[in-house]
Amino acid sequence: CFLAICRQDCQHGHCLNQPGQCLCHHGWTGSHCETPIKPLMKIISEKFQCQNNGKYIESKCECPSDFHGLLCDERICLNGGLSSSDKCICPPGYQGKQCEIEIKCPICRNNGRCEDNKCVCPKEFIGQYCEIDIRLIQKKERKILSMELIILLLFIVIFLSILMIVTCLFYKYYNQRQKQLKQIQQISFEKIWTIENSSKNIFQESNEKIPEKKDINTKLKQTDVQASLV
Repeated sequence: CFLAICRQDCQHGHCLNQPGQCLCHHGWTGSHCETPIKPLMKIISEKFQCQNNGKYIESKCECPSDFHGLLCDERICLNGGLSSSDKCICPPGYQGKQCEIEIKCPICRNNGRCEDNKCVCPKEFIGQYCEIDIRLIQKKERKILSMELIILLLFIVIFLSILMIVTCLFYKYYNQRQKQLKQIQQISFEKIWTIENSSKNIFQESNEKIPEKKDINTKLKQTDVQASLV
């Protein structure tokens, strides 16, 4: 009698040999197996609605390898990942549907993030590990440019100084040369003037001696005439 009543009262289970005691199916509880363990569980013809390709076998869902739970609604996350509906929230260093892929990306510096085993850097940084600060490079380039400008200005100043010195030396040499040429011209003029005066004096002396020569010649002729007469 008690056995028949027990079998009728066990809604989702079967009756034990003891009166009034039910052995509930998976997912049910209560004295008559009338209360689902999860109130939101859906029942269709006394079977679970298994999710994610799970199959209802022997009053429970048989889940695929990457899901678990009463309805196969929780994804199995590896390496410390957290299940969130149908996906896993992976910890740093892992990726994939189940956080099964270890990211072999090196530690990215300066707030860089690792994607596809590469570092994606903020706009202020570059390099394999985001270790190069673009601002420092720009500052260094500006410093180099300033140094190059200073060197160029020094070169221009040195060049102009050398040009000025060479110009002064040339001007000094030119003036000395001009003075020498003037002195040479003056000496030459004095020599020419002396030679001209000497020539004039000689010519005058020659002209003065011509009458004397004439007198001598006349006297010689007279002497010859007198001698012939004797």
